[in-house]
Amino acid sequence: MIVVMPCLSMGGFSLPMFPVILLAAVGLTLFALARNDSIEIEDKQFALRALPVVLAFAAISGRGLYVAVTSHSMNEAVRLFIRGGSVFYGCLLGGAVGLLVVCRHAEKSVTRIGAMYATYVPLAQAIGRLGCYLNGCCYGIPYEGVLAVPYVVNGIPAMVFPTWFVESAGCFAVFLMLLLSYGKHSDTQSILLYLGSYASLRFFVEFFRGDAVRGFIGPYSVSQVISIGVVVAVAAFAACKRPRCCVRADIEKREAKE
Repeated sequence: MIVVMPCLSMGGFSLPMFPVILLAAVGLTLFALARNDSIEIEDKQFALRALPVVLAFAAISGRGLYVAVTSHSMNEAVRLFIRGGSVFYGCLLGGAVGLLVVCRHAEKSVTRIGAMYATYVPLAQAIGRLGCYLNGCCYGIPYEGVLAVPYVVNGIPAMVFPTWFVESAGCFAVFLMLLLSYGKHSDTQSILLYLGSYASLRFFVEFFRGDAVRGFIGPYSVSQVISIGVVVAVAAFAACKRPRCCVRADIEKREAKE
């Protein structure tokens, strides 16, 4: 059965499904966050107050990157900005800027609140990707193997690779990893772990995406290029921020061998 429901029609009323799934993702993520007793109540309350600003920055930046990748003229850019899609990496960047602004204004630790967001964002992503399936976007390449999904591509029924479900499962796995290790790493390490894990997952999944609207730089999609940059940046930052005791231990090992 082919299930593509951009809108749910009930009588004369039409309900867009993608925004509904996004709202469900945010709501369930906030519920899961509220249930985590290892996080201070004050931080939870601040995260809730900061959320509208973070989401506003994320929405504008995500739409802006989508327009930059897909538009070919000023008129098209305006049209897509009003009624277009979004690129997650743009949302991530905008959300980070919004969080920085709010935390600086409230004199809160950006890394502490950022680590909390980074732990729960992949849960929202896991749910949100299911909205892409219903929305008719972000579909996979033509594929008839194991787990192939019947879908409608450009109005034509086809069998495609289930990129939405693969990324959704991967994001949920990242969420569980971060949740189970919450508090066992520094806040900065938690943020880096999320960025590195998601970028690696996204780079892999993009090979199986079939929608050309993503934009490409050479043989790689824009999201893959960004993913490479994120992984390199995370690795470089982690190497520069290694604990001094680890660096000292490495030096002592080299000296012992010599």
